[in-house]
Amino acid sequence: QYYRDSYTPETQILEEMRDQNEDMTGMILMFAPNEDDRRAGVECIRRFKVPNAFLDLTFQASVRFSDSNFMQSVLEAVDELDQIFNQMGNVPQDPWRPDDRVNRQGARGEIYVNLVDIMEFLNVDATGGMNVTARRQLEQTFATWKRNPRFRRRVVAILFEEGRGLANCLDYGHVASFLRRHFPVTENYRILVHAHAGRSNTQDAASVEAVSCGANGVWAAVIPQAAQKGHNSSMVFLDNMLQLGNKHVLSDFRLHQARECARHCYYLNFNTYTIPED
Repeated sequence: QYYRDSYTPETQILEEMRDQNEDMTGMILMFAPNEDDRRAGVECIRRFKVPNAFLDLTFQASVRFSDSNFMQSVLEAVDELDQIFNQMGNVPQDPWRPDDRVNRQGARGEIYVNLVDIMEFLNVDATGGMNVTARRQLEQTFATWKRNPRFRRRVVAILFEEGRGLANCLDYGHVASFLRRHFPVTENYRILVHAHAGRSNTQDAASVEAVSCGANGVWAAVIPQAAQKGHNSSMVFLDNMLQLGNKHVLSDFRLHQARECARHCYYLNFNTYTIPED
């Protein structure tokens, strides 16, 4: 419910799924955690019984996001979502899925927090340096979040991105390392990256760099042709993992079938099944 109360194609898909009695397991609703945006998102989760939520959090106000207390808004959203998930039934109190089950068991009761503008907020430089005041503010925020038992139980992944396509691939590695220090594997947090293309055109290299610095993977569309200037692609990332020696992706993500899915996604956008060689 990214556009508040607007009637979008995504809402129509949810209506169709509800009318056809489709299982909502694995479905995720995306909205900002501030009070105004959260109201529409929470109502949509109640209405369609979507069992997972993606909180799109900004640290700075913009034309896309209104100003809010980002520390408190996330905790308020998590508390409200926890109550709703508990009322749904068939939603686990502890939704964490270990690595041996994450690709074989659908998500229910999970919350993901996406840090939309963390790289701009921290003003990351080429050496990994960060604005000291902003870094300390985030460290305090992360510590406060993690003291909340519902946050610790429901939030299973921290996501991040840079929205303008100005960051290079090394910047993503620096931020991945920073986040991993505060959200360690031992505390059951995954870290996923989304990278927009820009002048450097290193969005897919950014995926590999982030994983080498502690991230678990990407959150990204199937094909790279999107988000105006392009962005990192889950298919390109998995192919890079295969080329780098990770054979598990062939079976874990059914890459042979995924290739055909990618061709159909491309067709929906460009009316052709022929994907350019680049």
